[in-house]
Amino acid sequence: MIRRLADRLVSVDLLYQASELLQHQIDHRLQGAARAQVAARLAVVYLMDRKPANALGVLRATRVSELNNDLRNQRLLLEGRSLSDVGRHDVAYEVVANVPGREAVRLRSDILWAAKKWAPAAEQLEQLLGDRWQEFAPLADTERADVMRTAIGYAMGEDAIGLARFRERYLTKMGEGPDARAFEVVTAPIGAVGTEFAAIVRSIAAVDTLEAFLRDLRVRYPETGAMPAGQQATQPPAAPASPATPPGRTAAG
Repeated sequence: MIRRLADRLVSVDLLYQASELLQHQIDHRLQGAARAQVAARLAVVYLMDRKPANALGVLRATRVSELNNDLRNQRLLLEGRSLSDVGRHDVAYEVVANVPGREAVRLRSDILWAAKKWAPAAEQLEQLLGDRWQEFAPLADTERADVMRTAIGYAMGEDAIGLARFRERYLTKMGEGPDARAFEVVTAPIGAVGTEFAAIVRSIAAVDTLEAFLRDLRVRYPETGAMPAGQQATQPPAAPASPATPPGRTAAG
């Protein structure tokens, strides 16, 4: 009943109240695997409240040696995301390096992107896309966003071979949608850049990957709790920051 109440509080964005309820359960009512599971739910609430250090703390305080694979992987994903959000990208990647599943692949890409390892981040996303370039069905909105992020990763990482290969695969499919011009600009030969390229990079960098991570986590692990009202994965943060521009891809052209 307490956990359902916490979910209801989350659904109306009362995150502090939900975290207090769950913390009380962890401190006074639960032991073992049940405590570890509620701690994972509390970590989600802390991440939603932009408190990754708190999420990391509760996960570390509730470690249990014997957990089923689903709960173990769920907690590893949350720990990896929390570590990345506090700036410990290398450790974050190690934590989730061997976790299976699409949500883990996406998280590894997000961690590498946050660490400014552009080309490796693109490689993870291309792995997630698989053979979509060969399939007849048009790309969904989320897939087009992944294609754009992958292309920018290869461009920012100055991986000319990866960028050319990716352009050849997806040029036709991206030409069928609203991102045709943006894809053309981003996948132009390295060195052919300008203000249009910089504007596209800023728009992609502004996308908040946290909500997408939590969305995917809830699909795979529904027990992580409710989605707050009014928050969607596609919403950008209030004050996005542009990624650092490596040599050869200047924002000014």
